[in-house]
Amino acid sequence: DSLRDRRRVGALLNAYYHIEGAEKKDETPAVESDLDKQGFDVKRYFDNMVSSGELPELIKRSNSLDTEVKDLDGDMQMLVYENYSKFIRATDVIKQMKFTIEGLEPDITCLEGSLNRISEHQERVEAGVSGRSMQIEALLKQQRVCKKLKVLFDLPTTLHRCLDGGAYGRAVEA
Repeated sequence: DSLRDRRRVGALLNAYYHIEGAEKKDETPAVESDLDKQGFDVKRYFDNMVSSGELPELIKRSNSLDTEVKDLDGDMQMLVYENYSKFIRATDVIKQMKFTIEGLEPDITCLEGSLNRISEHQERVEAGVSGRSMQIEALLKQQRVCKKLKVLFDLPTTLHRCLDGGAYGRAVEA
């Protein structure tokens, strides 16, 4: 785009100062824009240029197109080089990741062994606790029964105290 702008500015200056060989204002800009369109008709473009232009104008246009083609070719080579560099960098990064992951393999194996040992310890703890939990549950049941029996054994003494003190309501609750 900057090349086209420079050419356009140069052509305008040439026309303003009446410099010989200045490009005449014609439909070339519209035709130039057609060059980038899909389905561009080369033969019709060439025939229009030859029939409507003078030899110096055609030579100038030919040189302009040659320059533009060279610029575009250079741009394309630069893009290919940039993308190639990016591809090479990506390949290097992938190789580095592969080496890093391979270096982690012994650590992962060690971690896996540690996790297996933790799992085994957990199973042993659960087995030991589950047997004891049944024993604890049985003991808690026995404790509840003992408390109920204690209340029953203490009941006659509690009733006598309540009746002797005249606390008949409390005797009923007991």
